[in-house]
Amino acid sequence: MVHVWKASGDQVATLSLADVGSVRALKQRLQKLCEVSRFRQRLLLHGETLADEAQLASSSGALDLQLVLLPFVSTDVWDVHHLTNKVATGSERQVEEILSRPQDPNLLDIWGNMTPLIAASLRNRPGMARLLLEAGAEVNFVDDLGKSPLSIACESSAGTEMVEILLNARADTERCDVSSRTPLWFAAFEGHAGIVKLLLSCRARTDTLDDNGGTPLLVASQRGFGEVVRLLVEAGADKRAVDNDGYSPVASAQKYGHVDIVRMLADESNQSSVLSDSSRRPRKRPAAVLKRPAKAKRQPAADARQVLKMVVER
Repeated sequence: MVHVWKASGDQVATLSLADVGSVRALKQRLQKLCEVSRFRQRLLLHGETLADEAQLASSSGALDLQLVLLPFVSTDVWDVHHLTNKVATGSERQVEEILSRPQDPNLLDIWGNMTPLIAASLRNRPGMARLLLEAGAEVNFVDDLGKSPLSIACESSAGTEMVEILLNARADTERCDVSSRTPLWFAAFEGHAGIVKLLLSCRARTDTLDDNGGTPLLVASQRGFGEVVRLLVEAGADKRAVDNDGYSPVASAQKYGHVDIVRMLADESNQSSVLSDSSRRPRKRPAAVLKRPAKAKRQPAADARQVLKMVVER
């Protein structure tokens, strides 16, 4: 057995040696009990600090270890920049050494707009993200544009592994940036179907509006990402929603010549009024749009089948 004690003499845990194995594994078990990451823990045997790689064993079948919990060390802007830089370009071993100082993983870089976890998301470094989250990195921290690590991963082609790591760490799927764009909006805009599927499996809302009144379905239709459009439609996204300029998903697809998407939306049931008309006004319209002269007023739009016919005949 291994008995873990605080310096005060209070017992923290008693575990089987066979269930623990290494010092690192023991620290990971203790992390759940003391709510302090393994990077801030030190385990001492007879006054000597044990390395994380050390295997726990005892000829007598029992070990008594002392647990010491360390505060974060004092840092300057260059220390913080060094960690962010190693997350972006270095090795996991280098990052682990810095976190074991122990250094706070949530400090902003020298420019004040990036944490190490944001850097990991931006550079698609899943292993770094795991280390940082284990060290206590804040998964929902936002940069100066309001973008969270999840939004950045969805926008920057980080891949499904990075997104899955962040979602498992309880990243907020509805966190909007300063332009009211959600992680799902970014994934749809960039055409990342795998990421869209992951977000939808976590029940991300499909119809949150950006500042222009656009939904993820509308921007995916506009940019011609058919697989993303299909996933959003199957998830119940509103096919009739119009943006501040009066465009619906099918109207946007028609405008940019995405015939397959026009056909896909037209083939859905009850499509006679998919495009905007006098009864489907934009849900948000800026004052400048309201003051347009009469000659610029949009005429009632044709339905989806008429749009499809016009596109095919071109």
